[in-house]
Amino acid sequence: MKKRLLDMTGRPCPESVVETQKILADPQVESLRLKVDDPAAAENESRLASSPAQPQPAPGEAPSLAVYFASARLGEGDEELGSVLMRSFIKTLKELDPRPRWMLFLNGAIFLTTDGSALLDDLRELARGGTEILSCGTCLDFFFRKDRLQVGKVTNMFEIVSILARAGRVIRP
Repeated sequence: MKKRLLDMTGRPCPESVVETQKILADPQVESLRLKVDDPAAAENESRLASSPAQPQPAPGEAPSLAVYFASARLGEGDEELGSVLMRSFIKTLKELDPRPRWMLFLNGAIFLTTDGSALLDDLRELARGGTEILSCGTCLDFFFRKDRLQVGKVTNMFEIVSILARAGRVIRP
């Protein structure tokens, strides 16, 4: 069995997570010591180390659903109408059976999961029902809203892409 050291100092996230995953996929690796100097990479590596393996659907089981939001509004055109449509869309998601496994919020969509959003109660209800609400950490940082997240948890691009790759179905409103 091998013991490995991975030095990712000076390398931005998500490079360290990608490299860590590659090393951990090797059955010969017994342990891994990781060195990072990027706070986002350290947070993401910590989350990776503590996260359980994601189960795959059993044969005959309905494929999991991910909903990918890139905007706080639905559609193009009138902003007020787009906000009304997004509210209706999220309220309708609560009626699906089964409900989405994941809801991913990127770019301006993070405003839906942070304070001031009119949809927080609806998102909390979805979360209580088992939907994982995930907001992009880079996006939260860009808009200076990481400390204003009200529902769900902060995620990273590696986790987002991994979820999208393994979801049986993806909706992008």
